[in-house]
Amino acid sequence: MTSPLSTAERSQLHALEARPLAVPGMPSDGNCVGGPQSHAMPFGAKSADYLAGTGGTLYGTGPAYFLGGGDTNGKHVSYYDVTIFTDPTVQGVVLVRGEQLGGRWKVVIAGPWAAGAIVGSDTINGRPVTLYSEIALPADHPRTKPSLAPGWSYWEVRLGVDSSDTHLCLGFQIDTTPTSEVFVVT
Repeated sequence: MTSPLSTAERSQLHALEARPLAVPGMPSDGNCVGGPQSHAMPFGAKSADYLAGTGGTLYGTGPAYFLGGGDTNGKHVSYYDVTIFTDPTVQGVVLVRGEQLGGRWKVVIAGPWAAGAIVGSDTINGRPVTLYSEIALPADHPRTKPSLAPGWSYWEVRLGVDSSDTHLCLGFQIDTTPTSEVFVVT
């Protein structure tokens, strides 16, 4: 685990990890439909400006939301840089897990918010990285910046899927103590 969690937060993470992963299966017609998405306001009144490239929407229904970013390739894995926003109601640990719909690939995590089991390694830009099975965000220690609305937090994470996956259809589950939410990214 690389995510900097306290002993109490690790205990909360273990309780969240006990919840089953409940992402949907691939529809029988093979048509991957992304969503749900929300018109969340992490930047307050300026959210429409900051999120113009997404039509003002983020993946998820809250209290956590995804915003996609750039991509890069490792030796074996294609990586996507994602920003996760949490709204002011979030307390405690936020657990993020994902997998390919209708496939065999789990989403892997590289970087400082990685947690869970070590599931492999790769090389990104000539540097070796260890890959983990999940993300654990310590929401009680929020990351903020001046452009965010009061109480909102953000985390930049690197998610990866096997580079041989030609049909990108990923299901994510985000767990907090009071809620679980699931959404699909295409």
